[in-house]
Amino acid sequence: LLFHLFSSSFLTSEQAVISTEMSAGCAEIVRSILRPYTENWTETDVDYAEMFLDFVHASPTESERQLYDMSEQIIARGNEVLDDLALYGDGPREAAVQALREGSDSEKVDCAHTMEPYIRRIKEAYSVSKNIQQVLPKLLWELCSGPLPPLEQLESRQALLRQFTTLVVFAMRFDEMKVRNPSMINHFSIYRRLTSTINALSHSQDIKMDNDVTWFLATANSMTDVLYKTTESFIYESAMLPKENTIDTLYTIVRLSCAILSSPSSSPLSMDTRLFVQRVLVGCVLLFDSVHPQGSFSRESIIDMRSIINVLSKDENHKKQLLHPLLIQVNQTKKAPVSPKVRQMLQSV
Repeated sequence: LLFHLFSSSFLTSEQAVISTEMSAGCAEIVRSILRPYTENWTETDVDYAEMFLDFVHASPTESERQLYDMSEQIIARGNEVLDDLALYGDGPREAAVQALREGSDSEKVDCAHTMEPYIRRIKEAYSVSKNIQQVLPKLLWELCSGPLPPLEQLESRQALLRQFTTLVVFAMRFDEMKVRNPSMINHFSIYRRLTSTINALSHSQDIKMDNDVTWFLATANSMTDVLYKTTESFIYESAMLPKENTIDTLYTIVRLSCAILSSPSSSPLSMDTRLFVQRVLVGCVLLFDSVHPQGSFSRESIIDMRSIINVLSKDENHKKQLLHPLLIQVNQTKKAPVSPKVRQMLQSV
């Protein structure tokens, strides 16, 4: 089980931290969960799939330490971004409304100052996305470059796999929160207008960054879109690494997480762990779709999207937010025609 017990890195203060006492008997749990869903794998693959990898206590090797620490710093900043967004509420709504009215420059400066703390939060989220663009290719290289087969390679890079999947979950959670705070882009646009038209504020304007942040916010799945583009660039720029390595690694993670969630024996998983695995599943399905020629949603796809949708739909509390990114991707895809059944299932949720 590649995800059990390592979901604590992006739990907010509102969520319970997974208890380490769950590690008892995890190997038996993993075997009972995965055995029925790995019948097409070789015995060696099944052996690795059944291994319990304790990601909470996974320590990086000396050669992994620099990359691990770099990722950990980004994860910590991501936690702060999520905490800030959780408290965003209506944001600077009153100040934004006031800024659109006729008034003196001094009044508009006051509005801008009221909005600034919220604008800093938005810019910090964008800054984290730029950091992810820097670290994700390094993590992908370690996870996908071999020389071992995917399952064995993931097992040999436990600490870095934890960092990779935690960043995937961060992207999913950020986009979920952005959907719940649609006024962010409007507030940012109003603030830009203020800083560009009021002389007392123009010194603080960074036009290029403001343009970049605007495009970032305007994208439906802002943070997961960063993952797509970075992964695509990684494949294109890694001329010495076969594209299939990355595809196979993502497929392995998708298949394992779906198996874990599909099994009736998965009841010992905590709610937080289950939600973490669900987000990893969705995120890696989207990443797979971005790099595989046939994508994730066509009739010819090697990913069983019907099963994945059925599994995610069982979570009544989270199914809409989990399936929403998949529906957006289906509506935007320019790859092989989407399976009508898959489209229908996503639209009916």
